[in-house]
Amino acid sequence: FQVGRVESLKEYELSVGALRDWLQDLMEDEKEDKDVRHNADVLDRFLIRSVLPHKKRYLACLCKGRRTLEYRSNSALEGK
Repeated sequence: FQVGRVESLKEYELSVGALRDWLQDLMEDEKEDKDVRHNADVLDRFLIRSVLPHKKRYLACLCKGRRTLEYRSNSALEGK
């Protein structure tokens, strides 16, 4: 991992894997409070359904070459 730089796709996959592993550990740990296990489950499902499928919109390494991040302008001169 490079401090102060854009995360590569490989680094992103490692980060997502580590996050999901941590959430799974929380969900499966019987010593954890029931609310903590429930919240970990809700967060994991939210990530799977609502965040991870849209990585092309927020992952900077996949946005290389784009001049803007889906920015729209009314004038041809504003867009330059």
